Amino acid sequence: MRAFSLIASFAALLLQLAQPLPVRADDKDPVVADRKKSEWLDMLRTEDNARRRKVAVSALGQISSTYPDHSKEILTAIGRALRNDTAAGVRLQAAIVLGQSANAILDKAATRVDPRDIVTDLTENLRVEKETDVRKEVCSALGMYGIISKPAVVPLTAALADADPSVRTAAADALGRVGPDAKTALDALILLVKDKELTVRSAAVFAIGRLKLEDNASASAALLPLLKEPDVELRKTAITSLCLLADRNTAVVQSVASALRDENVEIRQRVAQSMSKFGPALKNVESELTRALKEDADKLVRYYALRTLCEGFGPDAKGLLPLLTERLKLEKEFEVQIAIAEELGGIASSSELNKAEMDKLISALREAQRDPNLKVRIAASEAMKRAQKGPVKPK
Repeated sequence: MRAFSLIASFAALLLQLAQPLPVRADDKDPVVADRKKSEWLDMLRTEDNARRRKVAVSALGQISSTYPDHSKEILTAIGRALRNDTAAGVRLQAAIVLGQSANAILDKAATRVDPRDIVTDLTENLRVEKETDVRKEVCSALGMYGIISKPAVVPLTAALADADPSVRTAAADALGRVGPDAKTALDALILLVKDKELTVRSAAVFAIGRLKLEDNASASAALLPLLKEPDVELRKTAITSLCLLADRNTAVVQSVASALRDENVEIRQRVAQSMSKFGPALKNVESELTRALKEDADKLVRYYALRTLCEGFGPDAKGLLPLLTERLKLEKEFEVQIAIAEELGGIASSSELNKAEMDKLISALREAQRDPNLKVRIAASEAMKRAQKGPVKPK
């Protein structure tokens, strides 16, 4: 009967700790669920019952998040539990808490916790951990520490071959968040682009785009076929990664630009917004971006196409004057009109225009100053001021 009562009481405590509980103020020994921090720490270290140790980890995590000046002691103990506790449930809860603590550790000096110490605990666990659920949470936690998780690249890369798709997904995502320091994982990530699980493929594509590769030909070749994938979210992720890779090979840029004709508006928006990463290579797809600016039914596609086109042309953007002055007159959506006026002002303040070019620009802006929409009139007036000042001479 006594054993049943103990089990019931701890089950109730587990349910309580599933929701954030008030932590009573005590500068030296905060209290949660009627136990002091020191009591929870002692329970984590010495309690034979694994369920109670798991409860202790959860309670200590709540104290740490509320009182960051106690985090160093608490998270050190939780990291030790992750590496040494014999119960998978305790290790799982420890990985969850360490992942949840990442933002506080990275953003608040008050925690006095060196994130490298946490990454070490997570990395050492991942090297030897056998339980799938724990491995998945450890990979996810490492991803939360971003570039600081560089020491975990080798075990994370090994986890890409895990039999469980949730582990493969979490490992790929984490490598993407590590970024360029995870370049050695490229070949393993490329293999996952064809994984049978959609979530794994998506995570691998996400990661590849964030490696900042010097030689991105193989990565681009792996991602280009995904532009024809039926899943919209995977296509969007592939577009983003291809643009982040910024492979300026004409065939790559043209393939991505062709998606500006996709029937799905979210795809067209993503392409128009992301292609600015291709820089001067966008001149090779000027006709596609111009068509999108003129003809696309969606105002966001037109807006992004405009911004991308002007950014791609850079100092040569004055060559777009005939197009922009025409679109300022014909465009019906004020958000796009404002953007055109801003780009015209930028061209006037950064380019040497001849008299005919300046007259055309001024004429278009004057007409926009009479637009029914106040915001358009204001944008046109600001652009006019920039035009009248002329090019800003570099210092």
